[in-house]
Amino acid sequence: MTTTTEHGFEIETDTATYRVVRIVSCPDAWAVTTCGYQSAVIGGFTCTTEDRDVLEAEALGVVHEAVDHDQP
Repeated sequence: MTTTTEHGFEIETDTATYRVVRIVSCPDAWAVTTCGYQSAVIGGFTCTTEDRDVLEAEALGVVHEAVDHDQP
């Protein structure tokens, strides 16, 4: 499930919610962060399309890569 925010959107997975935000100084760049009081950037990607399905797929790829990297 996704929710639109002012500068991007949020993605909800089974275990967490992540925020996907556009980098203002570089419109084709996006950052993926954790949500919460102490949010952290977990990765990013570049994408020239505004297609929400493409952006969501790219963001989920970043999330899965970060989660897989964090597992022992």
